[in-house]
Amino acid sequence: MTLTEVFVGGAGLGRGRLTFRGKQYPFKLAGTVIGPGSISKRQVAGDVYKLDDLSQFSGIWVEGTGPIGLETGDRSELWLENKAGVIMHLVGQSEGITLSLGKDEVLIEVTK
Repeated sequence: MTLTEVFVGGAGLGRGRLTFRGKQYPFKLAGTVIGPGSISKRQVAGDVYKLDDLSQFSGIWVEGTGPIGLETGDRSELWLENKAGVIMHLVGQSEGITLSLGKDEVLIEVTK
């Protein structure tokens, strides 16, 4: 899975591509940073665990264990989970600056 996301203030927009059972599914996302905000860009890729059906992918994903405080660009690592118990582990690069309380939320929608 790959994902690119751009944040300005407390909100971000992005897009990505999920490979599931040999097929690729594009998706769009809208995210929030809980805290004062961010001016940043992330490009990450990684694995999705516990995904049994494509219908489990769209929805709200939460990262509640991120670092509290000021983050500057460099390496980015995310662990996200949704209500279906599906988990994403994403690693990549980030540019910019983020002031966060350590929690991100992302709404993902598969765009077929």
